Amino acid sequence: MTTAIDTHPFVRGEGVAAWICECGKSRNSSAHGKVARPRHTDSPSPAWTVAASQVEHGQPVVTTDVVGTDFALPLVEPARRLHGGFVRSVRSRLRESGGTVVRFTDGTKTRPLNGHTVFLLVRLADADGERG
Repeated sequence: MTTAIDTHPFVRGEGVAAWICECGKSRNSSAHGKVARPRHTDSPSPAWTVAASQVEHGQPVVTTDVVGTDFALPLVEPARRLHGGFVRSVRSRLRESGGTVVRFTDGTKTRPLNGHTVFLLVRLADADGERG
């Protein structure tokens, strides 16, 4: 469901791809300047992310299941979605030559990650339904 947040009426005729204003210009026309787009009210809230280099002690983050080992320590990776991930609490973050290694309280760790890799943070309401 979309709700218009603009007072300028746009309509889309049947078989027409563009939204047309009552003045005859399309919504993306420079004649309208910055026009507010329809906002989706039924979309989920945006995910909270934190860079691997900024993750702090005790933060609950979402990771994948074990993907391998490194000197007998289980390796995990940051999950891309909340669904199907494992919630783990950060024990420490170490800066090494290959990147940042994040260790978790359950004995797992990540491979060296660069600064552009992000973790999904878990809010308390989200953690109730997750496994891990």
